[in-house]
Amino acid sequence: MSLVNAIGTNCLSLLLQQRGQQAGSASALAISLQFGMGALASVAVSWLQDDTPFAMTLVMAVCAALGWLGQRMSVARIGSQVQQSGSE
Repeated sequence: MSLVNAIGTNCLSLLLQQRGQQAGSASALAISLQFGMGALASVAVSWLQDDTPFAMTLVMAVCAALGWLGQRMSVARIGSQVQQSGSE
């Protein structure tokens, strides 16, 4: 948990580098999505609550899977951009 802020800050910085003139809007959207996903995760945990750690574990696993999927999609997109710029 100690590295969450460092990772989040670096991810946001990379996002803003990609958006240039739209950096303010991109930052606002990213932070809004972060808070929105946190709210949805909280609701999901409360709905699934059965006095065991299962609900929290399930929501954490789903969020981890979504994060991994997003990372893989980003890597694939960046890889295709690198290949296109290399062929030019």
